Amino acid sequence: MIRLLAIFLGALALLPAQTSSLTGTVTDDQGAAVPETAVTVTNLDTSASRMSLSDPTGAFRFPQMPPGRYQVEAQKPGFRTFLQQVQLQINTPGHVSGEVRDRPGE
Repeated sequence: MIRLLAIFLGALALLPAQTSSLTGTVTDDQGAAVPETAVTVTNLDTSASRMSLSDPTGAFRFPQMPPGRYQVEAQKPGFRTFLQQVQLQINTPGHVSGEVRDRPGE
């Protein structure tokens, strides 16, 4: 019995991961990188969400994402919020290029 369980668990380890990933870049309306932008991805089917900040080049990355429909939201004070939906598929990375625009008067 233990031997059968060990063989089964070993076979499971060989199966490919059922995940995807999402990368992107946040820029302003002039094409300049917008660092430290809060980027949130929310699974539209489960409402599960993850948040990250864009790096100094405006890039963000969400590895090991379950496949599904997501809403990507980028927020930074002084800029309008960017929203986009994306479909992530198994072993097919998604990419979003978000442009946040200045808010007039801020």
